[in-house]
Amino acid sequence: MATAIGVRVRASHIRAFGEPFRERALSTVRGVPVFRRVFLGGETEVRGYDVNSIAPLARVERFVISEGNAPVFLSNEVRPIGGDTQIVFNAEYRVPIVWRLSSAA
Repeated sequence: MATAIGVRVRASHIRAFGEPFRERALSTVRGVPVFRRVFLGGETEVRGYDVNSIAPLARVERFVISEGNAPVFLSNEVRPIGGDTQIVFNAEYRVPIVWRLSSAA
């Protein structure tokens, strides 16, 4: 069994068509739902990071607003909102050890 070099490149970009829906929640960002946006991390993309742990962050401030009263602050959190563009390049060098067992670096 010979040594081998493996290479993978993946690129993507996502955007909404038309005028984005204007809402004040983080369920969409610039018209694209958060579940469709780009999150990186994990053994098949960026090793050493948890799955979907690499993404832009947004500060979320929560308030309670009741008529006739001043807004009451509840919490201040930072949440991942995902990106709209990704470029991932992976390369590995595989070396045979014994029979079908090999090592990759």
